[in-house]
Order: sequence, then structure tokens, then C-alpha cells
Amino acid sequence: MIHKADLHVHTAGDPQDDFISYTPEELILHAKSLGFSIISITKHDALTRSAALSEFARKLGILLIPGIEIKLERKEVLLYNVTEEDVARLKRISDLERVKRKDVLIVAPHPFFIKRQCLKGKLLRYRHLFDAVEFSRFYCKHVNLNNAAVRFSRRNNLPLVGNSDAHSLEHMNYTYTLLDIDKKRPCVQDVFDAIRDKRVKVATRPLSTSQFI
Repeated sequence: MIHKADLHVHTAGDPQDDFISYTPEELILHAKSLGFSIISITKHDALTRSAALSEFARKLGILLIPGIEIKLERKEVLLYNVTEEDVARLKRISDLERVKRKDVLIVAPHPFFIKRQCLKGKLLRYRHLFDAVEFSRFYCKHVNLNNAAVRFSRRNNLPLVGNSDAHSLEHMNYTYTLLDIDKKRPCVQDVFDAIRDKRVKVATRPLSTSQFI
């Protein structure tokens, strides 16, 4: 069974992006309308891990995976299924070793994009700590900084996951991940296993030049 997933979305309440107005519930409802069955809300330096929100999503047929886009050494890292206690133990990128376990997924978001918070050389140094590399929505036909991530993933035998990094509901459905999981209602571990086993496919279409600019 193929599941449609977006594991990098932001909502209202994000400490860094206070311009976002839609709530987590509105995001989940929108994801449902687009046919997603797996999502993760990954606010900047704020873990989204809520039993009530997970139950809201579950009733709509969506698995909500706890997530955070954490900044370590001024570089962004996506973490899934961690706890607040886990997050408190992380100060440096090398500290990811402390949460590298089967029930946690560590992903490099937009790793070779231009902004200073992108991992770039840090990913090369700490590649052994990452489970997957992100292919981001933010590209167009003439400019695609994801190409470096694709090359890196191939050289290092790491899976690629497609994400929107949505800061607006309109950002969703351009780039996402298709997961091959033999369950109608997968659990978090099923998702992580599918990614690590490379039972994944990036579904993507470029932004128009006007959207990109």
C-alpha cells in the first residue's frame, strides 16, 4: 500500500515564523483534503508532540509523527519521535549520537541550500548520524539546489525524502514522499522502517519561476 507523506511542515505557534496563521488542526484538515496519510509538524526549536493532536489526526486517517526542526550549531536538523528530554540533551550536531536509535529518525533538511542554517559541510562531517536527506519543494526548472542532495544521498547510500517545508498551506502538494508500507494504518516505526529500507519515492514538480522568486 502506498502512503503519501509530508514530514516537514510549519504551523502557527512556530517560534521563528510568527507570520503563519493556520493552526495545526487546519493543517491536518488541509493535508487530509490532499490525500496525505502521514505528516509531521516540525516547528523551529519547538517539539510538536501532542496526544490530543495525534488523536485529532488519527480520526481523519492521518498518522501525525512528533517532530521538530532543531537548530544545532546554527544548523537545522529534522528530528522525529523524540521527547522533550531528548531535545534538552542536544546542543551540538555531534550530540545527535545520543538520540540515534531505531525509534528516532534524523533527517538533513535542504542541506545544500544557500542559507547559513543549512548543513552543507556539517553533513559531510556527520553523515554517519543521519538516516535520510531531504529533497525540498523550493526549486524551479532553472534553479535546483536539491541536485547536490541527490548526489550526496547516492554516494552515501542514504534515502531521499520529499518534503514541502510548508510555511503556507499552498506550499503543500508540490513535493512529498510516497511510502510503500503494507498496512492501511501504519505506526511511526513502520514509517521509519520504510524510509531506512528505501521503500520510498520522491514525488515532485517544480515551482514556476514566479513562485520561486
